[in-house]
Amino acid sequence: MNIFVNRYFQAAWVLLGLAWAGLIYHLFLLWSGSPDYSSHYVIPLGSCWLIFFHDRERFKSADGGTSLLGYLPLLLGMASIVPAWYILSQVSESTFVFWWLTLGYSLATLSLALCTWGWARTRILFFPILFIFFSLPLPDAIFFSFRTYLQELVTGLATQGLKLSGCEVVRKGFEIHIPSGPLEIVEACSGIRSMTTIPAMAAFVAYYRRFSFGRGVLLFLFSIPIVIFCNTMRIVVTGILQENFGTVVTTGIYHEMLGYGMALLALFITILISNLLATKRTGTQPVIVIPIPEHSPERILSGISCLLIILSSVAASGYLGWKSYSRIWMQDETVSLANLPLKIGEWQGEAQFVDKEISQVLGADQIIRRVYSNPIGHQVHVWVMYWPASSLVKRGHHPEVCLPNRGFKPVSKSVEHLKIGDRQQIVLIEQLFRRENQDQMLHYWTQDGHHFVTEEEVAQQNQLSTSEWILKQFRTTSQQDQVPRIGILIGMPATGPLETTRKTLTKFTVAFARELYNTCPWAVPDGE
Repeated sequence: MNIFVNRYFQAAWVLLGLAWAGLIYHLFLLWSGSPDYSSHYVIPLGSCWLIFFHDRERFKSADGGTSLLGYLPLLLGMASIVPAWYILSQVSESTFVFWWLTLGYSLATLSLALCTWGWARTRILFFPILFIFFSLPLPDAIFFSFRTYLQELVTGLATQGLKLSGCEVVRKGFEIHIPSGPLEIVEACSGIRSMTTIPAMAAFVAYYRRFSFGRGVLLFLFSIPIVIFCNTMRIVVTGILQENFGTVVTTGIYHEMLGYGMALLALFITILISNLLATKRTGTQPVIVIPIPEHSPERILSGISCLLIILSSVAASGYLGWKSYSRIWMQDETVSLANLPLKIGEWQGEAQFVDKEISQVLGADQIIRRVYSNPIGHQVHVWVMYWPASSLVKRGHHPEVCLPNRGFKPVSKSVEHLKIGDRQQIVLIEQLFRRENQDQMLHYWTQDGHHFVTEEEVAQQNQLSTSEWILKQFRTTSQQDQVPRIGILIGMPATGPLETTRKTLTKFTVAFARELYNTCPWAVPDGE
């Protein structure tokens, strides 16, 4: 039996499958950029397994047919992905676009199924197709709403758990200090990244066990406390291991293995709860294969129409994406931040490792992180980030986000103008952070080409939601807007008088800026 009815429907499904492959490829790049997404690879595989194996017999035994109602949503779904692919090539804030593309492809897939096989068989595909949404990063509205709450809750619970285990514990912000060293409750450990993985487990188990809608929702709701419990246990176990065996067992592969262990614990708890919710299964019904209607001129015309809709959308998406990428990369200057010298005057630098998660979040093409030391023991920490076009990025590295998560509080902030030449000057933010008896003084600034981005411009940009910002970029960005962006952050621990620290940091910043503009001449500030 030819399940695709005729070769035109078959070609339409192959083409739509290739379009899905393009989206999965971009998601793969996202997943591979952070270990927090390591479990997301399994979700599309789970969808395929449900379609081709688990639901195969149900699909064959369902009534076959066709429906003219599938044409309009197929057209809408495929039309919606054209601007989405274009925008994906324009911006780095891709979460919104990934949801947009997945929604468009899901609508198109279910609509094509409706045209090919009718309602009965299309209904069987609903859950496997919608299950793919669990592989997407959380939308910003959910992510930022829950991030601080979960970090606060998990940090508090883990602190109490470590105290019960006999550890001496001091909490500072989202850091837990035990005798063997600090434990920082970053996003991964707080459970915010598990807010899709563990609920996905619950949804999959509920569907696999044929739960009713009510029991399925109940199991899904149980996944939230499972997220909190498992991530709290992860911190507590990490602290106990660190106390007994040192930090070597809480980093690298050991840390990843602990994360996988907590995922298995979450799956075990989910299955245990599902057993409590399950009812006794009845015997399986015999499978009666209902053939799909024979070829007819109407079915052939239907297949040709679906194929043309999908082909037009894929061709338009490919053309606009290629034009956009070629325009941006033609604007890209030849830049290698690695060429920045390690020796700047009396300061000797040392390259530092940049975590993949940070690179993925910032979306920068190049990031360098260095520590410069002078002969009397002062140290300066330097971050430099480069994007080939300013329109590609909405958020940059901002100390008012990362340092408070580590327990630091802002003390003072001012705009400074530092002369680096006869007519050039840099405009930067000087800010002091304090945590108990520790002070950190920072210099940071962002440039779009020659232009220094002001705090007011950053505030206006941050007031927009990601979707609003992306649509604004889509409407207003022109070829002239595609100037490179560079972000610089220079920090120094204040181990002595603040004025001495300020003078030392200022002197280094001026020297570093001169070397920076030798490497990136397109960013040299305009003269007065």
